Amino acid sequence: MGNAYSDIASLCISVLTLYIFYSRGRISARQTRVFQILLYATLGASLLSLFRLAVYYTASETVPTAVMYLVNIVYFSALNCLPPLLTWFIINTAAQGQHNTMLIRGMFSIPWTLLFCAIASSPWTGFMFSLSGDGVYRTGPGYPLFYAMALFYIAFVLYFLVVNKHLFDIQIRKSVLLFLPFSLVPAFLHIADQTIRLQILGMAFSELIIIMTFLDTSPLLDGESGLLNREGFISQSALFTNRHSSFTALLVYIDTIDFIRQGLGTEEFSKFQTELCYAMFGFPGENRFAARIGTGSYIQVQSGRNTTAALTEKLHALFASPWKTRGAELSLSARFCIIRYPEDTGDTNTIIGCMYRLSRRWQHFPAQTVLSFSDLMEINHGRYLDIQQALRRGFLNNGFELYFQPIVSANSGKTVSAEALIRLRDSALGWISPAEFIPAAEESGSIHRIGDWVIETACLFLARLDSEQIPLQDLEINLSSLQCIQSKLAPKLRTITEQYGIAPARLCLEITETASGYSRSRLRKNMEELAAAGYPVAIDDFGTGFANLSNLLTISFSRIKFDKSLIDTLTDASTKNLGLEYLVHLFKTIGTTMIAEGVETEEEVSRVRAMGIDLIQGYYYSRPLAPADFIAYMRAENAVCM
Repeated sequence: MGNAYSDIASLCISVLTLYIFYSRGRISARQTRVFQILLYATLGASLLSLFRLAVYYTASETVPTAVMYLVNIVYFSALNCLPPLLTWFIINTAAQGQHNTMLIRGMFSIPWTLLFCAIASSPWTGFMFSLSGDGVYRTGPGYPLFYAMALFYIAFVLYFLVVNKHLFDIQIRKSVLLFLPFSLVPAFLHIADQTIRLQILGMAFSELIIIMTFLDTSPLLDGESGLLNREGFISQSALFTNRHSSFTALLVYIDTIDFIRQGLGTEEFSKFQTELCYAMFGFPGENRFAARIGTGSYIQVQSGRNTTAALTEKLHALFASPWKTRGAELSLSARFCIIRYPEDTGDTNTIIGCMYRLSRRWQHFPAQTVLSFSDLMEINHGRYLDIQQALRRGFLNNGFELYFQPIVSANSGKTVSAEALIRLRDSALGWISPAEFIPAAEESGSIHRIGDWVIETACLFLARLDSEQIPLQDLEINLSSLQCIQSKLAPKLRTITEQYGIAPARLCLEITETASGYSRSRLRKNMEELAAAGYPVAIDDFGTGFANLSNLLTISFSRIKFDKSLIDTLTDASTKNLGLEYLVHLFKTIGTTMIAEGVETEEEVSRVRAMGIDLIQGYYYSRPLAPADFIAYMRAENAVCM
């Protein structure tokens, strides 16, 4: 009965793995479909093994021999499918179908076909197994072929891993090496003692490890809506373009989404958004998928051209009247844009850029307007192209500069930190405001290159201050919304800071409170990793965004910067300062360092100090300074203090 217990265990594990597989989102790809088939094959093998044992132990004497042969043939055929399916899954995971050659197909199909023929012929040849007249089961001379085939596929996987290691992420290699023993050990145990049959249990464990490691798609999913996030959109688009030569992307921007979030609250808004996304896009399929790129920003990709008109008509009807949810009527205002691939663009990053462009230019069009790609690009097109050209010149001609604005201790009056602020000076356009070139960089995808430059330049400047013995606790640098949610942010920062010998604690990373609208789960994960690596995180411009305070407190941060708009509200009338006083008390209670931004007068300095805010930044002390001017400022301050 020991084998029955192992089959029951494998059955339970297979059911659990299937539940995990279907209960969370997944990327539509060949390896996903192969893994799905593998799961059902393992589940079927477990059920067949239990059925086989039940028949053998309870009714072998009454069941006709032909039926017993049929049961064993089906069971061994299912068992025969597991090793090639697992191997095929691993190859597709790494190569995305690029190694789907006739040679590899032959190497897979020929051993499987030969073994299947040997199994099917056993009633006449007894080659793999035989049954006596009284139903006694015996293995045949060809039974070791099961071991040979399993070892062949395992050797093939290891060979493929070594030869094509550049195709595998390090996490995939570790996972493969982790689950292979669960497939190997049961096979060796069965070779040593044929009464021990744990192969299906080992395969079930392997599949559970797979789905919990490198088949875990949670980093590609948006935690709020259940759709793909930005990274998931890029990954799925790459797979989609391999299968479809053309497709249509429908961009949807809902400009009232923040108002609805505030009105419903976090929990109700999450339910509303899930319902809305399903109403707009339905379930994903082989020929379509949808993603949430940011707050109120959604993209659906669908193969073909004929379905676009029907979808836009459906969305028009959806947004024509108020949305009714839980007794409330919500007014939804949206703009749409249709992009055809590859006629309009052959780059999926451009589609994301268009989504950001639509989210910033929606005021130019009436609600429920459907735009074409050319319509969207014509908005301020001349200036937009000028900025993009200026960005390219900035990279080529060292047009980017970092300025540094002192941050002063409210108690001592000494500069303890500084904020690094990027500037762009172009030979043709002159000084360009960050408010203008940062959105353009996000649309074009060059924001990550700019961000890397800022981090490296800030580290170089800190190293210069250290070499000149100018004390500064740390530098604050701004991360754009897209940088906040990029994958492997913490390892990238660690690589740069280690290169310049800068301790993580000396580089404070500023994020805006509205950044959580892009991908809250990814943002939270990145901030936790940064905090664990020792990088301080500051919430910048607090008081200007739409972030819910309870959501904000789920992010790992150690500093909060009160926006100038909050500081400007400080008056002598104490009752008017109650809101800010409450926030100061709250953040002081949880040990958060507070910084007042935009302080310009001596009166504001006095009020900020009286409020108990820790640090002060603003024109009262200094404007942002060029590197040489900042060093001179620090030397003059230190000379006075001495």
